[in-house]
Amino acid sequence: MGTSSSYGGPTGRNPLLPDWAQPVGDGPAAPDSGQSPEGGPDQTGVDQALDGNQPGTPASNQPQAVPSVSFRGAKSSMTQYVNSGGGGGGIGRVARHYVGARGGAGRSAQAAVSGRASTGRLGSFLSGVASRGLDTAAREIGLGNLEGRPAIAVFAEIANRLAPSGATLEEAAARRAVDDALYALYKKFDLGTADISSLNNMDADTIRDAVEASVSAYIYHRWLQELGDRIEENAITTDEAVRLEKEVRDYVEHTVRLDLRDVDVLRLNWEGPEGSRIVERIYREAYGLLES
Repeated sequence: MGTSSSYGGPTGRNPLLPDWAQPVGDGPAAPDSGQSPEGGPDQTGVDQALDGNQPGTPASNQPQAVPSVSFRGAKSSMTQYVNSGGGGGGIGRVARHYVGARGGAGRSAQAAVSGRASTGRLGSFLSGVASRGLDTAAREIGLGNLEGRPAIAVFAEIANRLAPSGATLEEAAARRAVDDALYALYKKFDLGTADISSLNNMDADTIRDAVEASVSAYIYHRWLQELGDRIEENAITTDEAVRLEKEVRDYVEHTVRLDLRDVDVLRLNWEGPEGSRIVERIYREAYGLLES
């Protein structure tokens, strides 16, 4: 296995995913390691939001900069988990150390600038589909006429409009989270064979599931960006590394079970002040579940 100083998350193409949901390259250039020189979380997305350089991000998505922290303890826990072969309860200990190193659930949620903004855009688009129909919702994000266009091409354009380009590691995690959530919808509605108009059957529970999927996927991709080099450096084989990455993903997905029944996903202004507060609460609760 390699010993690179930065880790952009799992790489390589997954033959089960369509082109629009594939990872783009190996992430940002190596100097953007996802950490500050002192080992803290990547600040690029935070700094951009504070400077007003992220168009479309609501003002309430502009957090205070997260203090530099050290991942030393979390990385040590991750190394022990990998060296033990995974499994057991060790992953829960890693999760607690990881969220603690990031400053706790609240600061982790604040730092998820692109993640929260993308989740808000996803919720807004899907509620538009459910309330006003796919064609109208598509026009509202600039897609134009969908008639005769294959679902896979439409989903690629939806992903491009809802997610950032991935210029920083935090943006890359948000991009992959949106791709993952959209791909789950692509499978749910069997759009490999069914007409894309079947999305008009979307209901509130489907939207809640997609929002939860985007949050858990963001946390997973961010975790691997910040601790995944422990897997890369300590796993014996590539297959072993892939298995351990899957264990992390399964743990996050099974732990981040959000109760969104109190959220009126069809009427909420996802990108307005109230929507921004709710999305931040969702991220805080999600990280809190890993921390508990």
